[in-house]
Amino acid sequence: MGRNIKSFIFITVLFLFSLSSCGMPRMFEWDKVDEYEINNRQIQFNLSYTYIDRQTGKTTTIHLTPVTGTPVLHFYYAIASSGGISGYNIDSSFNSSYSSSYVPSRPVSGPSKNTPIATDSVTVTTNDETTTVGLYEFTDVDNNFSRPVFLNDIDMYLDRDEGAGSGYDKFVTYSISAQQQPDGGYYFNLILNEGTLKEKQFTLARFNGEPFLSGIANYLGTNDSGEVREFSDNEDPASNFMTPIVDIYVSATFLYQGYTTVRTIPLTRVTTWNI
Repeated sequence: MGRNIKSFIFITVLFLFSLSSCGMPRMFEWDKVDEYEINNRQIQFNLSYTYIDRQTGKTTTIHLTPVTGTPVLHFYYAIASSGGISGYNIDSSFNSSYSSSYVPSRPVSGPSKNTPIATDSVTVTTNDETTTVGLYEFTDVDNNFSRPVFLNDIDMYLDRDEGAGSGYDKFVTYSISAQQQPDGGYYFNLILNEGTLKEKQFTLARFNGEPFLSGIANYLGTNDSGEVREFSDNEDPASNFMTPIVDIYVSATFLYQGYTTVRTIPLTRVTTWNI
């Protein structure tokens, strides 16, 4: 099975694994701040869960072990406008379109491979024209423009010996910068865990492999190879009012041994880049 579809099916496999493990699988409510923190620079996981035992009334702490292959890190992008639109809130759209218990993922082949994984309708404020902004996965320039394989195992994350945090903290840092190409377009350089032994770098292109370019015309219709772009219709109303920007988001999904709860952290915007 190719590495490109592993992120698409791993949640199902992990869920079945948890059900087949010894003993009754437990569930708990996973909350921001107490068990994880996320911002535009890093995600930190607290690998413990503290609760009050209903029978004894005592506070109990369980140390959590992620199932092999988790947590899985995700990055997405959307082509939006620098101004003049209303109703745009793609991160809210993502959270309302998909359950927090799994991660959406576009197909890697077939007629639906260019379908965005979430959409949001936006309206221009001057004449009420409406278009749809999509949330897309990147492609990996350095891996033949396939789906990037970001961190997908706890051993890839940093611990207290590699940075700040308690004995049950694991975290990942990330930074993104634009990398200009000879033709005037841009790819994004993503660095994970910069300056550590676990540093990883990615060169990211659009979902169809194209670089990011200035001008809304570069996001309409199809390219010279016949690949669909973010606004697949050449006559899309976006051509009349959108000055494109790139919004980049991060999220992560995780599952722990002995627990059936699969969770996806809500999208957080890492950066907005003006093309």
